[in-house]
Amino acid sequence: MLLAPVHRLSVSLKKFPVLVKTAIGGTTALAGECTAQSLSNNSEIDWKRANAFTLFGAWWSGPFSHFYLGALEKRFPLATGVRAVIPKVLITTFLATPIVYIPVYLATICSASSMDYEESKQFCCENYVSTFVSCSLFWLPINGAVYRLVPEHVQAISLAFIGLIWNTILSYRTRRNCGEPKELS
Repeated sequence: MLLAPVHRLSVSLKKFPVLVKTAIGGTTALAGECTAQSLSNNSEIDWKRANAFTLFGAWWSGPFSHFYLGALEKRFPLATGVRAVIPKVLITTFLATPIVYIPVYLATICSASSMDYEESKQFCCENYVSTFVSCSLFWLPINGAVYRLVPEHVQAISLAFIGLIWNTILSYRTRRNCGEPKELS
């Protein structure tokens, strides 16, 4: 009885891998953002920001991670052991994170906060390095463990669930750094 949801998820993941990963990524991003907003003592949820992070989480954990993790596995198969884990972690930490994840993440914040170009530019310049450092410190050991211990077809889902904690931390941190969103005119 308890395994029925796991079985249904496994079947759905085999039939619709990108869709399932997208749904789980979006849901965990939404949960993290709403948790961060609650921790910020907001009386109401900022749905514009919550929707932006849902879309970001859905994209990152869905299509991006599905194809990215598949390409990493094809190039560095898990069967080769630790020799496969090290390049996966290094590529993720020093290429995917600074070139794809952080710029898209920061752009999402700027958009959700209705910043103009100059404000966005300043915000990104002020937060890029600290976001990269905190992202690396959090994800480097987690990615190593997931790449070594979790089969590739469920890595994106595993990372999305772990990402619930990360989404809460990062959203809370950046919400504090950029203040309350401006009112739309």
